[in-house]
Amino acid sequence: MKSNWGIICLAIALRLVLVGMAIQDIVLIYSDGTAHVMRAWQWHQDPTLATLKELHIWYVWLPGEAIWLSLPMFFVNDILIAAWISSLAFSLATMVVVYGIAKEVYGSKNARISVIIVAILPQAVWYSTGAVMDTFSNFFMLLAVWGILLGYKRNPIYFLVSGVALALGNLTRYESWIFTGVITLVLIYIILRSHNPNV
Repeated sequence: MKSNWGIICLAIALRLVLVGMAIQDIVLIYSDGTAHVMRAWQWHQDPTLATLKELHIWYVWLPGEAIWLSLPMFFVNDILIAAWISSLAFSLATMVVVYGIAKEVYGSKNARISVIIVAILPQAVWYSTGAVMDTFSNFFMLLAVWGILLGYKRNPIYFLVSGVALALGNLTRYESWIFTGVITLVLIYIILRSHNPNV
């Protein structure tokens, strides 16, 4: 077990080194990220703003992004750095989830290889270098998959973790809604199969 956490820590350290090398030349905010960071800052200043006063905004962007981006703003005064910290933290947490999924499906040896590959994957490194919104939905959707695997193989209580992760992911990106539909179909299949192996 210690070697598993050792490889995860090594992968995280590797990702942080790559992010440190990349971030010198990369701006912390991409495309519409400025608007997301400002919404996060506004939500941080007045949480009712996102839920009551500007309800018309949410047909464009869901509130989860503003909530996740604003969490470090309680401790960091620079809103750009705070948003980046949030994105980086979720990106690093996603590596742990990828390790967990790979371990459940392919075993510990392949999980170690998987987490190292994810640590150096250019797209994943890019997600760690700025306030990228996909980081949050990726984390929650992969956490939902891990919850399903654990629920199916170990303890059904993990299905609850999967449901919460799907709900939080659905607050973050519209694309998560499609993924939730697929996950729901998979769960229905698992339930039907457990009651009737011929399904």
